[in-house]
Amino acid sequence: MFRLVMRLAVLLAVTVPATAVAGGSSWSAVVDLAEIQLRPTGPLHWESAVYRSLGNGRLHLELDGDGQASSGIGGVQIQVLYEQTVLTGAAVWVGGEHDIGASPWNALDVGACVQASDALYGETSLFMDSRGRAFHQVKIIAMQPIGRRLYLEPRLVLDSAFQNDRQRSMAAGPSALSLAVRLRLKEARGLAPYTGLMCTTAVGRSATWARSHAEDVRSCGFVLGLGANL
Repeated sequence: MFRLVMRLAVLLAVTVPATAVAGGSSWSAVVDLAEIQLRPTGPLHWESAVYRSLGNGRLHLELDGDGQASSGIGGVQIQVLYEQTVLTGAAVWVGGEHDIGASPWNALDVGACVQASDALYGETSLFMDSRGRAFHQVKIIAMQPIGRRLYLEPRLVLDSAFQNDRQRSMAAGPSALSLAVRLRLKEARGLAPYTGLMCTTAVGRSATWARSHAEDVRSCGFVLGLGANL
């Protein structure tokens, strides 16, 4: 358990360089996820962002990544986006992404999000890389209070490709579906430790490719993590 806590602390240290620039009131930083799966290989994952308000919009600097407890960080995605509010609870954005890792790439990112209520959020993103390959992601997050400080957070993420991309093990069409349920404890100081269950499965022809290469089609495991609002 001590090693797990230490690894989560390292994840937070990596994902929050924002503390150096968040002194102004118009800056804010969020670590949405910083977690480790309780499996032998110990998959790591984090999603974090720094925001700066600009009139009716805001500037995003997002830093996400994945890795393994046994081998360290495997890939990092850096995004710079400008988001513009178009309706109450709805916004669109445009920007760029740079991936560092086994499959480095640069891509244009265009997307939209809707905050349907305090308990339901959805977003869609379209990525187009420099070679003309296009990818799509849909994310839906619910936040249901079940106590004074406890929140149940179901989350669905669907990844799709518009063409075959064997380098990323993605066939044209829906390629991967992730379902997770996390239980968060929101502390007054902005910390939100959580635990939960996450399952990911390849779908469509991507699942067929995985089976043909004797790769795992699905994985499921408990996660332990820590979020933060700075």
